[in-house]
Amino acid sequence: MSNSRLHQLHALGQSIWFDYIRRAFINSGELQSLVDQGVRGVTSNPSIFEKAIAGSADYDAALRPLVDAGKSVAEIYESLALGDKEALQAGGRRVIRFHLGTDVARGLRIFL
Repeated sequence: MSNSRLHQLHALGQSIWFDYIRRAFINSGELQSLVDQGVRGVTSNPSIFEKAIAGSADYDAALRPLVDAGKSVAEIYESLALGDKEALQAGGRRVIRFHLGTDVARGLRIFL
């Protein structure tokens, strides 16, 4: 186990989270690298997630069929977020809790 500053903080009872998610971030190993360094979880919200969708081609293949099917924005968000959860699990990440929230509290919290 590494003795990074993040691991040292965790030993003192602090859990560091990364406020970002993107499909390529999961699939490329970048997330695993952060976990190895001591990051304990990932969180996001619709605004951050929108930037990940609009700022990359990561979600294009999954997005098109949802739009063509007439899904609502909320349904599209949920489907893409659940796709990220599945990508985490396929990569061997243990997802302890996955919360999409409701109304104003809508967000994405993934405990690793």
